[in-house]
Amino acid sequence: MIYALGVEEAQQSWFPVNPTIAIRCMSSPFCLDIVRRMGYYVPNYDYLRAHSNYVDILSLVFDDIDPMEDALEKDDHFVIFSPEQAIQTRDFLLKNKGKFQDIMVHCDAGLRRSTGMAAAIGDSMQMEYDREILSRHPRGINQRVYGLLSGVLSRR
Repeated sequence: MIYALGVEEAQQSWFPVNPTIAIRCMSSPFCLDIVRRMGYYVPNYDYLRAHSNYVDILSLVFDDIDPMEDALEKDDHFVIFSPEQAIQTRDFLLKNKGKFQDIMVHCDAGLRRSTGMAAAIGDSMQMEYDREILSRHPRGINQRVYGLLSGVLSRR
């Protein structure tokens, strides 16, 4: 099963029952600074709840930017999900093949980046995930994450 969570839930209340790999989708320092200045909660990425059922953890830094939807992508300070990060994710999954039963993917809110990644992995690897995640956000999942990762996973 693939779980798409927000960082707070991943750190404070979600505990893996089975051998699990984790993928952390973390915002760039530039984006976090904007969030902080706006007075919103800034997640603490310093730890993921230590638990013996975590087999491995992949940390990726990219912002919730979808160039097809967002004008923000023209700002060089934002980090968008890259083809290299899609390959890194595929390699992480292949390296851990046979070692895990579940995948936990988290981003800041659990709405677009983690859901795009969870859907891409689930659809490409025929793994179960909660399809309700596709409608958690009015704009849906991050289509760039879904598209790039699905493409890379289909060529494994």
